Amino acid sequence: DLKKIEEELLSEKVGIEKDLEKMKEGLDFGSDVDNFDEESDEAEEMGNYLGVKKTQDAIRNHGGFEDTD
Repeated sequence: DLKKIEEELLSEKVGIEKDLEKMKEGLDFGSDVDNFDEESDEAEEMGNYLGVKKTQDAIRNHGGFEDTD
């Protein structure tokens, strides 16, 4: 049933948006510059967050995927 699938997808969307907000709050790079492994991990985490956010925005704004680079 399409209505049931739509409801499940909307529920999943709400969950993903909540997770993204939690991730965004957790992004703290601090002021340390001597632990390069940690800095690398933080940069990767930020890149992952931005990639997910870009995909979410593309779906919301265009109804699908679009390469904007």
